[in-house]
Amino acid sequence: MQIPAIDQNVCGDWSQDDRSAYAQLPYFLELGKTMFRQRWAVWGKLLGSRDWQKNQGETMKVVMIEPSPVIRQFANPNLLAENPLVDVINVAERTATAQLHWQDFMSPVFGWLPSFESFLKGHITPAMDNINKQITVFEEMFFRRYILDWSPYVYVAGVGIVDAPQGTGDDNGKPDAWIQAQLTSLAGVANGGYLSFKEIYQALSAFEEDIGATPYDGTGTPGGDSSPLNEKYCLIQSNESWNALIDDPWLKENRPLNMNIVNGAYKGDYFGKIMSRIERYPINIAVDNNFAPTYNVPETKETNPDNALYNRTYPNPTYSKPVNSPFQMSFLVGGMAYDRLNPGTPPPDFTKPLDGRDMDWSGKTYLTKNFLVPCNTTGNETHYDTNSFGRYLRLQASWAGGIIGTNTFNVLPILHKRKRVLTTVIDQSN
Repeated sequence: MQIPAIDQNVCGDWSQDDRSAYAQLPYFLELGKTMFRQRWAVWGKLLGSRDWQKNQGETMKVVMIEPSPVIRQFANPNLLAENPLVDVINVAERTATAQLHWQDFMSPVFGWLPSFESFLKGHITPAMDNINKQITVFEEMFFRRYILDWSPYVYVAGVGIVDAPQGTGDDNGKPDAWIQAQLTSLAGVANGGYLSFKEIYQALSAFEEDIGATPYDGTGTPGGDSSPLNEKYCLIQSNESWNALIDDPWLKENRPLNMNIVNGAYKGDYFGKIMSRIERYPINIAVDNNFAPTYNVPETKETNPDNALYNRTYPNPTYSKPVNSPFQMSFLVGGMAYDRLNPGTPPPDFTKPLDGRDMDWSGKTYLTKNFLVPCNTTGNETHYDTNSFGRYLRLQASWAGGIIGTNTFNVLPILHKRKRVLTTVIDQSN
């Protein structure tokens, strides 16, 4: 982990909180609270945990014992009157390495004047909650990206298991050119290529038999969208793909007679072997005419001040609608695939608050006055004050973490088409 040189002019990127984002006191107001969908961590709960070994360098190396392979389908020992044959059985070692990463988060600067004369009171706590949510989402997407990059196989719906490149980052993990080739293949699947029960079952069979994946060991975590993990696999999927299963032919042909598939949603585990976890922001993929992939941002904000929904955050249509992003990635996950790395605390000398603030990378959000404030001189030159008058506040947090793949083959990304279905045959065109 390389620590960059500090340049307050650069890392401050001065941006004061926009007063126009809040209503003003001269008007009779009622502060409406927007109820956002709760964003629960999914990936973090599926990973194991491993503490970082401090003062042991910049890279963690984990050594794993690998058993010898099974080398026969039939056993033919000699008779007792003959000398026995010998199987020489040994174990081997394989290794995995990982490094820590970090990311800073901060709010715009809160000035004292809006808090004094404007309807800004009570916005610091929601701003803190918002940063905490963004840290959680960031960590989830960091885990997911790393897991995707290091998955040695990908299941393409309607095609099957495909060997995949491994590595870190766009160039070494799953390059766009490789994803483009798989999307081209997926687009050519006629009347299929969706995350159907058929594809889930075939992916599971290949996952177990061809790849050698193993389920969770019965720890009972996590609960939630379906029953706890107990000798089962986990399918991480979107709300949309879950909802589409109501129209699945397999379900209609094999459902219990008392299952109401018109007014009730599918419930339960898949085939008694897979539980489902819903991911709020799945990987949705937009393509051009040549199926080159684009990953659009999940949400956007209304920026037109004349719009009645000005400043509202809402799903980005280029991401959320299947017509704009027609492909999606789900994940079939087995047990003991990856561990999250817990960095612990920073070095002891840096956690002693000598000037009112100790170093913290636990993701905890806090208020600070310790930053430079730009100000103009009479010659219209910009200089920086140390915020010595304490007129400004800022929320900030620093996150540090990592992930290591001990059994990377135990995660199988599933690339599939998206679809939305009607749950009734009644004409709803009007």
